[in-house]
Amino acid sequence: MRANVNSRSVFEGLTELTTIEGIEKLDVSSVINMRGMFYNLPKLKTLDLSKWDTSNVTSMYDMFTGAVALTELKLANWNVQKVTTTERMFEHVKSLEKLDLSQWNTRNVTGMFKMFNGMTSLEVLVLGKDSLFQKGDVCLGERKDSLYTGSWVGPNSEFYRSSTEFMRNYNGANVGLFAREQTAELP
Repeated sequence: MRANVNSRSVFEGLTELTTIEGIEKLDVSSVINMRGMFYNLPKLKTLDLSKWDTSNVTSMYDMFTGAVALTELKLANWNVQKVTTTERMFEHVKSLEKLDLSQWNTRNVTGMFKMFNGMTSLEVLVLGKDSLFQKGDVCLGERKDSLYTGSWVGPNSEFYRSSTEFMRNYNGANVGLFAREQTAELP
């Protein structure tokens, strides 16, 4: 099945949807607009979109906003070189703990405002050499409490004192898994 060039809001508002059978087989190779494609799907739990050809997409604005139950999201292999906006892309994806963007090249993205806003469970980001987020306030939330120090630690002991510092200063020199630093109080 081939998706429309403008696939804006295709699944938006299907509030009882928990899974989408065969979504990985959807041909999105000619899609340009994915704005709000999975917007407001509060019961959707997993999405494997790793085989999607996103090489022609320019807008991913609001793409997963409001998918509050999403715990697994596979999109590491996406080609996002033509994408210019990822604003609010993952806003309020509250249950996702790990996000792999290691193959993403975000150098052409000009709008990133609130890209990670409200991702309150996010503990791990996997980044590559071109996964850069310095072109706007992506609002990766701070988490400083009894479990986390508020800092992020990288694969070669890179250390960022806050989420804001992490997003502003990550330059792609050291790629891999970045995790929120846990406090010594964890069992």
